[in-house]
Amino acid sequence: MNGFLNLIKPTGMTSHDVVSSVRRLLKIKKVGHTGTLDPNAAGVLPVCVGRAAKFSDYLLKEEKQYFAKIGFGALTDTLDTYGSVVSTKDIRPFSLEQLEKVLQEFTGDIEQFPPKYSAIKIGGRKLYEMARNNEELPDIKPRAVCISSIDICSFSSESVDLDIVCSAGTYIRSLARDIGEKLDNEAYLSLLIRKRSGNFSIDEGITLEELEEFVREGRLDEVLIPIDGALSSYPELYLSTIEDKHYKNGCTLVLTQRKCREGIYRVYDEEGGFSGLGNLELQKDKLYLRSLKLARVAE
Repeated sequence: MNGFLNLIKPTGMTSHDVVSSVRRLLKIKKVGHTGTLDPNAAGVLPVCVGRAAKFSDYLLKEEKQYFAKIGFGALTDTLDTYGSVVSTKDIRPFSLEQLEKVLQEFTGDIEQFPPKYSAIKIGGRKLYEMARNNEELPDIKPRAVCISSIDICSFSSESVDLDIVCSAGTYIRSLARDIGEKLDNEAYLSLLIRKRSGNFSIDEGITLEELEEFVREGRLDEVLIPIDGALSSYPELYLSTIEDKHYKNGCTLVLTQRKCREGIYRVYDEEGGFSGLGNLELQKDKLYLRSLKLARVAE
């Protein structure tokens, strides 16, 4: 049992809660997720089963899309509705033009300070653990992220609804706070729904209740996405029988008579069997293929 599940996490559950539920339903221990969602957030949570966990890092890096509702007039310690209010301020009215101008400042490559209630580790400890224990927090350094687009769905004097496409590692809670500051308002994230994580879309996702039904009816194969299917953003590369044998043995291959670009590829044998991921590098007019992760066919 190896592959990925496109699950829709409800609000109120942690990502770990979802993983525990999948372990119970599938009766398998090797289950993990590919990117934490805050407990008050809902939406797409790709879950890896069996050997798919080996490839989870390559999904973590992929682009995300969110629906976010930002409320004005208050600031909380967690930057969302789950925290305690630390300050309030009368809402300063702003126009659509002002909002659009501010959002442009956050589009592209930016730096942002993560929330103090986050899973980032400093000195081997998670920030939210230190924050909950009222410990003095170390200096939090800004992180480079990329926001491809921010579209306004609706806005009023009290809240703004946004559709956001961004790189992995972007904190929408921090973005809500920063947008508020630019509009001279206190702000917090009142709702967050992850619509897409890489190739995983909320339109094609299933709930835990639906997963339970698929398992009960013996139809898990209908929703368990093959490992290479989940990695379809990477191009394909086919090897001959001899090349594939060397690849699986961990050898670096020199590929001749190939016109390929450098980068990560899904590697297949002559019969179309998925062998793993490999990285193509061009050195001195020669293409070198190095294995990154191997996918074994048998247990």
